[in-house]
Amino acid sequence: MTASMDSSVDIKHYVRMFWRRRALVILCAAVVASATYVTLDFVPMEFESEATLVIEERQRLASELESVLGGMRPPSSGYRSDEKRMDKLVSRVRSRPFLEKVVRLLKMNEDPAVLAQAEQALQKRPGLSLEEMATRIVVHRLQKKISFARAGSGIYKIIVTDTDPNNAQLLAKWISELFVDVSQQNSLDELRTAHAFGAQQLKIYEEQLATSERALEQYRKSMIQQNLSKSIVRAGNVARAEALYERVLDEAELTRVRILPYTRTLEETGALAMGNELLTEARILNQARGLTSALEDEITDRLVSETGQSNEWPPSGSYVSLRRGLFQLIERITSERYADLPGATRDAISRYVFSTMDHRAHADAAEYLGQAISDFKRQAQAEPRDEMELARLESTVKTNRELLRSFQAQLVASDVSQAMEMTNLGLRIEILEPPEVPLGPARPNRRRILIAALLMGPVLGLGVAFAAELLDPTLRSLGDFQRVFDGPILGTTPLLSGAARPDATFWRRNGLWVAIAIVVVLTLGYRALKPLWHDPGRITPVYLVDPEEAQQP
Repeated sequence: MTASMDSSVDIKHYVRMFWRRRALVILCAAVVASATYVTLDFVPMEFESEATLVIEERQRLASELESVLGGMRPPSSGYRSDEKRMDKLVSRVRSRPFLEKVVRLLKMNEDPAVLAQAEQALQKRPGLSLEEMATRIVVHRLQKKISFARAGSGIYKIIVTDTDPNNAQLLAKWISELFVDVSQQNSLDELRTAHAFGAQQLKIYEEQLATSERALEQYRKSMIQQNLSKSIVRAGNVARAEALYERVLDEAELTRVRILPYTRTLEETGALAMGNELLTEARILNQARGLTSALEDEITDRLVSETGQSNEWPPSGSYVSLRRGLFQLIERITSERYADLPGATRDAISRYVFSTMDHRAHADAAEYLGQAISDFKRQAQAEPRDEMELARLESTVKTNRELLRSFQAQLVASDVSQAMEMTNLGLRIEILEPPEVPLGPARPNRRRILIAALLMGPVLGLGVAFAAELLDPTLRSLGDFQRVFDGPILGTTPLLSGAARPDATFWRRNGLWVAIAIVVVLTLGYRALKPLWHDPGRITPVYLVDPEEAQQP
């Protein structure tokens, strides 16, 4: 019972407190409502116009046809595809190149106000042209005005906000139409690029196939020529060749030993340098090459001929006469060049040079026969490797031919994809609902804001009244006196309501009411005179060309 009585007393106390401060509460409510009303007249109204786009998957027939032909772009579907398309839509429309097309198309960069701002901005960045700076300014504004939404699977909205409803509708119209055209053109460009890349790759595969076929043909020809070529060493005479090789090596070693005594004699007489000098004489070298050729021809005749040949080595006949002629030539040149030397020394030089040349001829003949024997043995060992190399080249040709055939099928599928994109069978991007001129502003919602202000004003006033009551030092209740005085309170007098203080002036007693009247009068005056200088909710729009005069995207 006591708690309820105390609660009743407290409520009455607060009611009396707020009633006593009612002028302050009313003043706060009037100020908030008036300020909100006037402020809303200076806040530009924003109008929204939206264009609805539909992006449909290619038809089932087209997808199956491309799949059968080996298409390189399988159709996609599902929630992730919607997200990807939405991201692609947002990134393309918000991109600077796309918005620059819109700006130049509608000549928004020719607005005098924008040009004036561009001139001011050029003072900080003088490297740009006036047109480019104006375009950047308008593009930056457009990026803030465009928003996007998804209305369903494959259905997307482009929402454009502007302070003028006609501008909002015009921007949404041209942005949506330009997006459709650019998307279709980019799709066709991608297909053409893929086709061009495919044609280039096709040439590469054709060249690879031609190269592998040429390598196979050349290898086959080399094997045929190798099999048909007449080598002096064959399976039937390899034993004779090896026996002859041993005799030639023995003769070469014997001729090398014959050089040694003449070398010691020339070293003792100091004429070794003269003998070495004659070893480089052109006439002697030419005659010595004939001696080498005679030995090689003799080896060839003995191995190629099917009839029996003499086992004598070195051979007789032309070799003997060439050998005699070589010695005579060396003696004559030695006598001409070193006529002042003793005869024994000249004879030692002649025999030294002749023995060296004879040794070289036999060594070259041994090398010639040894190389022929090595070639025969290497060829016999290389036959399995030749077969493996032939199989590898044939496999390479087969692989390149299959790759070429597969890529040709891919290229045909790409051509079919391009044909489908150009018809109704392909991916369809079109405007489902064109944008319309908005009938009313999207924001600010004046009615809601004013209602909120009418509700928040008194609440603010109650808070201010409560704060003023707490800061007021006037003692009005028994509790106030008990908090201030420590001693006992012996008696009280009844509360005299409505009694005016003798020292209170008119403004002190009625100042708040006068302030309320002034706020109300100023608000009503502003409302009456507003049509003379202010058109509510309208701001001069950005300059746009007439849609009929604009160039089609």
